[in-house]
Amino acid sequence: MLGLAALASLAACGDSTASPAPTLDPNAPPPTTIPVTLTDAGCSPQDFTLKPGTVVFAVTNPGSTKVKEMEIQDAAGHVRGDVEGVGVGTTRSLIIELKPGTYRVRCPEDAATGGTITVG
Repeated sequence: MLGLAALASLAACGDSTASPAPTLDPNAPPPTTIPVTLTDAGCSPQDFTLKPGTVVFAVTNPGSTKVKEMEIQDAAGHVRGDVEGVGVGTTRSLIIELKPGTYRVRCPEDAATGGTITVG
């Protein structure tokens, strides 16, 4: 389990241009943390089935020089959150509140295809 200090640290690493990171309620259960690896081919994994709530995507780049970002879009294609500048050998976090529905994952953001997040 992540402590509140660790969550605050993760929130500081996130880069969400569409909306601010959710405010973390100290009385709420800790958010789900999902590891994502960036590769030259995109995100791994790229498809997710999750429960509604706050999710921390811990995005790691072990060596890709082609892909340095992860973007989440709603079903209409609007950006819900992203993390950019994930350089080789680094991990950055994207903290996002997901409601029931389907979301698209793009790694990088201009990828023609990507993955799906199903929240239910």
